[in-house]
Amino acid sequence: MFYLYTKVIHLSFVALWIGSMALIFFQLNNMKKGADNIQVAGILHNSYKYVSLPSFVFSLVSGIVFIIDDTNVMKSGWFYTKMFVLIILIICFIWQWHKIKELSLTDMDSTNYTIALILMLTATLSIMTLVILKPF
Repeated sequence: MFYLYTKVIHLSFVALWIGSMALIFFQLNNMKKGADNIQVAGILHNSYKYVSLPSFVFSLVSGIVFIIDDTNVMKSGWFYTKMFVLIILIICFIWQWHKIKELSLTDMDSTNYTIALILMLTATLSIMTLVILKPF
């Protein structure tokens, strides 16, 4: 029963984390130059601080609990591929934080965040495929 509760908590917070990251990248991409960036940066900062960051922490902790509960999973090749892709997601997550902080201090740059959004969504789909299929 513990496994099922942990799985529900993990999947819920992972979905919330990825969804909030996608929303923040989408908002960053749709911002206009000359708009009220300080107000928008405040909203994005709050979304990151109160939604993305806690959901990331809870999903990471519940994932670690999964590994502690069943250490045999570390013998699988797909597990290490998943960890590599997770590192890419975490890099996107940290980069997003720096962009939000930078946005609150300066005017909007002309960066196109579509590539970052596509990278994040591709990494998420890769993890889902690895977890479902467990190819190796």
